[in-house]
Amino acid sequence: MADERIKKNNLPVEDTEKEVQGTVDQTQQTGAAEDASDLGVLSWDDIQSDETDEAEVAEETGKNDHDVHDNDNNTDKQVSDKEKQKEQDPDDTEESDASEDDIDEKDIDQNDDIEEDQFEEESSDKEEEFEEDDLGEEGFEEEAPGAGFYMESEDLEEYVKGKKRKKKKKHNAAKAIGKFFLGLLIFLIVAYLGVSAFFVKHFYLDTKINGTDFSLRSAEDVEKYMTKQVDNYILTLQEVGDAEETIAGSDIDIQYRQSTQIAKELKKQNPFLWPVAFWDPDEINVDIGVGYDEAKLADVIAKLNCMKQDEWTQPTSAQPEYDGEQFVVKPEVFGTTLIPETFNKAVRDTIAGFGPTLNLEEAECYQKPKYVSTSPEVQAACDQMNNYSKASITYKFGDYTEVVDRAVIKDWLTVNIDDMSVQYNEDQVNAYVASLAEKYDTIDKTRTFNAQNGQTYQVRPGTYGWSIDQETEIAALKDSINKGETIEKEPAYKTTARTHTDQDWGDTYAEVSISQQHMWYIQGGAVVFEADVVTGLPTAKKATPTGMHQCLEKAQNKVLRGEIQSNGKPEYETPVAYWMRVTWSGVGFHTATWQPWFGGNRYTYAGSHGCINMSYSDSQTLYGIIQVGDAVIIHE
Repeated sequence: MADERIKKNNLPVEDTEKEVQGTVDQTQQTGAAEDASDLGVLSWDDIQSDETDEAEVAEETGKNDHDVHDNDNNTDKQVSDKEKQKEQDPDDTEESDASEDDIDEKDIDQNDDIEEDQFEEESSDKEEEFEEDDLGEEGFEEEAPGAGFYMESEDLEEYVKGKKRKKKKKHNAAKAIGKFFLGLLIFLIVAYLGVSAFFVKHFYLDTKINGTDFSLRSAEDVEKYMTKQVDNYILTLQEVGDAEETIAGSDIDIQYRQSTQIAKELKKQNPFLWPVAFWDPDEINVDIGVGYDEAKLADVIAKLNCMKQDEWTQPTSAQPEYDGEQFVVKPEVFGTTLIPETFNKAVRDTIAGFGPTLNLEEAECYQKPKYVSTSPEVQAACDQMNNYSKASITYKFGDYTEVVDRAVIKDWLTVNIDDMSVQYNEDQVNAYVASLAEKYDTIDKTRTFNAQNGQTYQVRPGTYGWSIDQETEIAALKDSINKGETIEKEPAYKTTARTHTDQDWGDTYAEVSISQQHMWYIQGGAVVFEADVVTGLPTAKKATPTGMHQCLEKAQNKVLRGEIQSNGKPEYETPVAYWMRVTWSGVGFHTATWQPWFGGNRYTYAGSHGCINMSYSDSQTLYGIIQVGDAVIIHE
């Protein structure tokens, strides 16, 4: 601008140079002041980042320098011409110079005013641009150069314009995004209202009327559907086992009677709540005016195969079942037994809605088993039975054993299907214990006995031998199973013997020979004592009983009493020094001091009431060696 003024006004060189220098200084000071006060400190790295702007600035600066240099030359030439003119006409020259000076001063002043106005306007515009850019948000302060740095006004102007362009782009992008979301919101609102308007006259999604799906249908559509269903209407009954039966509308004189019920139900629907239908299907049951002959329908139903009660199969609850290794849940069986009331209602409800099919299982028309596979009671019973089956009870019978384990226990366990309580099959448990008694009891068995006289006798049962206490053992066995025990044991016995061999009396016992009227006591297989005796009088009531007996008790100074007679007194009352009971009926060894002698045939005429009479000394000796439990074998 200074160059243009020089050219226009033809100012003197010195004045022109001063004016140019003053303008430059003023521009620099003004720019620096504005930078410092309004813009803060700028970063030279950001200015240098725009290579294109730098090149343009450099090119413009060089051009201006060249113009100034040309103007200086022109100014020098004009000054030289004026000096020559002065020499030729000093007066005219002075007047002319004065006049020109006045004109130039006015022009300069006027131009200066114009430039100052333009400069102030540009500075004001720049200040407004800086304020709009929000220097803090744009990071302008972070990009400020170091202290003492100043930007040329042209560079500053270009930098500000670049920042403004960036700001404008961001503003436009944010504005576009806002418009997009606003448009989207408007679209969604319009769409929601449009769908709501649709549901003013249409049923929600997943709406069923009397079991028939009328989703997105109008009341008129429902009425039309109902009217059409009358013609050729057939209800198909889907039964268990893929069996099917049908009820024809023509067989029951079915007809449709229009009503306002459908429209009323539609009016109850809130059109603005249509999204609820996605997770809450609507089930509507209304009387929609379906008519039929009730008597004909009842007759058709009675003739259905599924109503033949003699062909029904009863439902069976799920229950524990042994699969070869453990108890597992056996699935339930639903059977074909109908619930007449439920079935009749389901048929009528389906016809009322012109439903094409009726699945009897889904409609719960069949009697259900009380327990199904997923019932916790069934699984609990399974667990309990498997726990019982863990038990292992080993019975020892001398060298023989019997084991009660899973293979045996599984057959004893049953479950009450009414309450899924686990029970024992009492008959089977009792039978098992009885089988042990049958196999190992000897008290009721005839023995083969080799007597001291060298003869062999078949000795009948008596009071000696093994006898399992079955009642006690059954209870003990159940208890062990309930606890899941693994044990070895002997069963509970009423009576015992010495061994579990065929000669269960062992090698220590007493032997009595009635024919020989003699007795022996064998200990460890050897005779340690023997004596003559007097046995019972050989009559039906007084004869000494033969058999496998045992010493049941021992006592001293015992009073023996006979049977009570009609007069209320015992047949006899006899005190004895030594008493060794053999039977619970009153037979035993005892002292008989009234017998003058023993042995021989004395027993045939002076025999006892059945006891084995011995002398005092012999009875004393036997009393000292015989033990309770020793076998007493009496034979002919």
